[in-house]
Amino acid sequence: MSERLLIIVLTYNRVNWLEECLQCFLAQTYQDFRLVVLDNASVQDVEGMIRKLKDPRISLIRNETNLGGLGNFKKACEMADGDFFMIFHDDDCAHPRMLESQMRVFKEVPDAVFVMTGCEIIRDHSKMKIFDLDNALSYEVFEDDGALARAYIAGRKPFGFCSTLYRTSILMDTRSILENLIERFSLCADKPLLLSLAQKGPCAYLTSPTYNVRQHKSQDSLRLATEVRYTREVLRLYREMFDGAWDPITVKHFERTATLNLITTYSEWLRRNPFNFTAVLKDITKQDIIRPLTFLQYSVKLAVKYICKHVYQIAKRFYLLFCGMVQNPRKLD
Repeated sequence: MSERLLIIVLTYNRVNWLEECLQCFLAQTYQDFRLVVLDNASVQDVEGMIRKLKDPRISLIRNETNLGGLGNFKKACEMADGDFFMIFHDDDCAHPRMLESQMRVFKEVPDAVFVMTGCEIIRDHSKMKIFDLDNALSYEVFEDDGALARAYIAGRKPFGFCSTLYRTSILMDTRSILENLIERFSLCADKPLLLSLAQKGPCAYLTSPTYNVRQHKSQDSLRLATEVRYTREVLRLYREMFDGAWDPITVKHFERTATLNLITTYSEWLRRNPFNFTAVLKDITKQDIIRPLTFLQYSVKLAVKYICKHVYQIAKRFYLLFCGMVQNPRKLD
């Protein structure tokens, strides 16, 4: 008897991207799944688009009123069913062998509680990247939440959250803690949720990028970048996990990760309101995640690295342009 796999795709007024997302699931090499589109009261014709696909595995549930991003996510969690369960987003796309690979990992690691994947980031309205189907998809196993947290802190890999495939029974056992996680971390509750699940057993990670994440201005997660407290709460969670058991390498990784996360949130904060510079400086000196001097040292290192990288790219372009002009000189009339 085959395992039952339920995929819920969250959507709101992105019917074109949603169609591309659904097509990627219809092209999966693993076809034994049921897919529900959870529409958060879109004004676009989501039902008509789904009807055009003519696939009995796809159904639609439409909220009468908009529940917000978090509300729709919580409703999807309440709908968890089958042996395996996934919550996917309408603006992302999956590798054709993603589900097949995740189900294979569950068979090879029978006590795994979830399988997440690597990802590639696509900007705005860019076309999704074409996946390399020839490369073998390998995976890594984290035995507990501590091992997973260390991997997060080290920043070794681009962990994808929206492509995570859960063992449904484990997810339902921990569903009661979701409200507390959302209250503390809001939309930044993705990593804390996975860390909570990882307390129940090992988890696996497909090391090859197996789905594309589209970043754009209408994302709820970008709105959180102006609310630094949620970023700090996630970093504080890591520190709580390793309090009293820090080794020098983990400390360095934590300082670097904390700096990167804080810079990202401060940058978005300033981008949205450039006159908040004084408030940002005040927040840097008051935050208790990382010492201001350490934050400044890592910020300078990252800035120098960023500048050198772009100077190199500009110099390379001028060099190639110069070589092209020498090889193909223009004829004078």
